[in-house]
Amino acid sequence: MAAPPPHTPPAAAPQPLLLLHHHPPALVLRVRLRPRSLRLARVPAPAATATAAAAASVAPDDISQLNYRLRAIARRREASSSAASSSSSSPVDPAQAEAYLRMIRDQQRLGLRQLRREVAESDDGDEERERKGVAAGSSLGHRVDPRELEPGEYVVHKKVGVGKFACISAEDGVDYVFIQYADGMAKLAVDQAARMLYRYNLPHEKTRPRNLSKLNDPSTWEKRRLKGKLAVQKMVVNLMELYLQRLRLGRPPYPKPASMDDFATEFPYEPTPDQCQAFIDVEKDLTERETPMDRLICGDVGFGKTEVAMRAIFIVVSAGFQAMVLAPTIILAKQHYDVMTERFANYPEIKVAIFSGAQKFGVQQKEKIASYKSSIDVLTLSATPIPRTLYVALTGFRDASLMSTPPPERVAVKTYVSAFSKERALSAIKFELQRGGQVFYVVPRIKAIDDVLQFLKDSLPDVPIAVAHGKKMSKNIQLAMEDFASGEVKILVCTHIIESGIDIANANTMIVQFAELYGLAQLYQLRGRVGRSGREGFAYLFYTDKSLLSRVATDRLGAIEEHSELGQGFHVAEKDMGIRGFGSLFGDQQSGDVANVGIDLFFDMLFDSLSKVDQFCLVPVSYKDVQLDINISPRLPSEYISYLENPVELLNEAAKAAEKDLWTLIQFTEDLRRRYGKEPRDMELLLKKLYVRRMAADLGISRIYPSGKMIFMKTNMNKKVFRLMTEAMTSETHRNSLSFARKEIKAELLVSLPDTLLLNWLFHYLSDCYTVIPALVKY
Repeated sequence: MAAPPPHTPPAAAPQPLLLLHHHPPALVLRVRLRPRSLRLARVPAPAATATAAAAASVAPDDISQLNYRLRAIARRREASSSAASSSSSSPVDPAQAEAYLRMIRDQQRLGLRQLRREVAESDDGDEERERKGVAAGSSLGHRVDPRELEPGEYVVHKKVGVGKFACISAEDGVDYVFIQYADGMAKLAVDQAARMLYRYNLPHEKTRPRNLSKLNDPSTWEKRRLKGKLAVQKMVVNLMELYLQRLRLGRPPYPKPASMDDFATEFPYEPTPDQCQAFIDVEKDLTERETPMDRLICGDVGFGKTEVAMRAIFIVVSAGFQAMVLAPTIILAKQHYDVMTERFANYPEIKVAIFSGAQKFGVQQKEKIASYKSSIDVLTLSATPIPRTLYVALTGFRDASLMSTPPPERVAVKTYVSAFSKERALSAIKFELQRGGQVFYVVPRIKAIDDVLQFLKDSLPDVPIAVAHGKKMSKNIQLAMEDFASGEVKILVCTHIIESGIDIANANTMIVQFAELYGLAQLYQLRGRVGRSGREGFAYLFYTDKSLLSRVATDRLGAIEEHSELGQGFHVAEKDMGIRGFGSLFGDQQSGDVANVGIDLFFDMLFDSLSKVDQFCLVPVSYKDVQLDINISPRLPSEYISYLENPVELLNEAAKAAEKDLWTLIQFTEDLRRRYGKEPRDMELLLKKLYVRRMAADLGISRIYPSGKMIFMKTNMNKKVFRLMTEAMTSETHRNSLSFARKEIKAELLVSLPDTLLLNWLFHYLSDCYTVIPALVKY
């Protein structure tokens, strides 16, 4: 596309057409025109810097300000996405981009159904799906069944707004939902409510809506809903732009190692069907694709994700490259080091080392590490991916493989949720000890360990007990864990930080005291540490007082108890996303947009927008096809013509630069001013005319013509793109003067302008549009 590439080409390496036939690089530049006899006067080399500074000191004009804005945008994009640094001027092939977008659409359309490997057609009919709050033809429903609501819960009606659920009551044999709004009570049939209601969840669970909507003021809610919809559309196009950059990051496929089959046969277990598919997916990513891998492997603890990673490492290292394995805890890093050292023992050319420190490890840390290399291959392993990771996979912008088949002889962990009592805890411990097993006793805070330890010693004086926590990885803690691994210690009192890396077959019972202080995903990783042998495991999740639990805590505990079967990690992650929102997916600014409509409706609109992803594409028109009906034919002053070395050729080069793309035109203009100083007014008008036609072509505008106080612009853009663009414009004057109808942009001016002022207006308007299109998807 004829849009500026995302990064600024180095100023020291202008494009060949700007060399102007190898003229001397250091000429005396002045703003005021000079006689021809002075034009070629040489200056000493040290004066070149001062000369350039003199030219730069000219008061900024419209063109220089636009050039500066576009370069600043390019620099910001380069800083925020170093992955595109290697693609400063390589355009995306339109056919390749369309194929990529088609893949995104297909994957998103399948949504959860594809990732869960569910059948294409639901057993439920459309009517039943509607009753359950699931849109017909959709794989993911965010609407809520009114029968699942509790009195006092905040809900969002798609057409009316935010209200508070009151009750369900029967009248004349029909069930009705009653919702309290700011100015009255609404009554809806249950079936109708199921099609229109969403829970009002927010990214921050403690926040509440600032006010309820009014039944008699639907326009206010409509503005809030439209604002949320615009935020959704901006998010979609930003994601599309980010992931389309992967098309520019080509790397040759890795060769398949000759010893790959031998390495695979050395795996001591029989792979599960899901494991085999994950092996195939990753191998194809590395050996067949020409873009960096970015795949999520979602599978329960102990389902074989590490083996998938080691096969990927084997391919990469065999090709002469390096691999880095990042773990969130020190003990887990040590565990991976031990496993990989043993797995690669027959390949002495593959060296394994470990490096660890106090890892605060989250989204920012992962992205910083990924930014070190522009074409890095990324494989993410998770039992319960964080909401942001899961979201990106569900939208189709990231590849995903689901491992839901348990290993042979693996038994599900029985989970019990109840209020804490010493009697229940001791009963569970004694049962495990009687069958020769070991127990994890997990407390959420280090300061609570001493009290728990004293309680256990008083109750079980003859049982060996050890303590481990994640505040400091001391030698004593390491010894305690080794004693536990050997079976000498029967009970290990620990915090979840250090416990998350422990993998002991004899530990088949876990007690989590005050489990409501943990997140849902934390509880699920924790539970995966017991019952990893053929022996049945038990997890006891205790809370303090049910009357003190928040709805979020209740939902978390209910979800962990409900999803007790093997291979439920993906479903737990999905539930976690519904409970605690999208995590760092939303920034502070976007959180306000989400608060307008609530997460569930926001997410519903998001998936709806993704299913229509092609509607956000901005398709340019040919520069030659742009018709500008403004009667301006600038006449260059004879003094300026004589000042130029070859004016006819220079004007031809200007036209060719505009025809190529805006970035080339910018380079031409800046080089012209470096050589000859600021151009006279008529030359500026000529350049502005080229800029206007070039920007119009990139914006899909084929004709511009005035009529009185109106300016009409015929365009191929759709209303969604027009709305996104105008919402992002910096000039309120431009925004308020515009309207869109029947593939035509209309601008109403206060007065009818002469052609020169009209050209200036168009230059400013199109500049305002053009500086926001990096946020729009373009090829």
